[in-house]
Amino acid sequence: MQNLLRVKSKSNKQALEYALKTLFDRHEILRTVFKEEEGRGYQFIKDKGYWMLAEINGSEYKEEPAALQEYVENLISQPFDLSKDYMLRAHLINIDDNENVLAVIIHHIASDGWSISILVKEVVELYSSFNEGRPMQLPPLLVQYADYAIWQRKFLE
Repeated sequence: MQNLLRVKSKSNKQALEYALKTLFDRHEILRTVFKEEEGRGYQFIKDKGYWMLAEINGSEYKEEPAALQEYVENLISQPFDLSKDYMLRAHLINIDDNENVLAVIIHHIASDGWSISILVKEVVELYSSFNEGRPMQLPPLLVQYADYAIWQRKFLE
């Protein structure tokens, strides 16, 4: 699943990176990879704090929208390695000081049409709280996806 956002005003890159990193720290599913040992698959949740926003100098695309489109399509078409990759990739393409393109690609194993709206709302709140210098106003997450998966496995057994 991909989302593209073109921002034609000065954006706060620090706030965006803070919002996305905090989202990763809140939602284990975005840090979950799927490994295999002796023929059995299992979930492994990566540590918090290591995800990074990819920033790309896209000044060459200012006058070449077709080249920008091709670049974004290449980003979107890159496959995920479920045993290593974060389940969400974000690329901030800096066209100039007042124009950026944010490309967000999320693997469907970590999100769907229903849950994407939750992630978007949280990013908006986290971005706003950073810009306004106030604490985030998001409830603590009482259940993570791994909790659900454990419950489901026990139910099936």
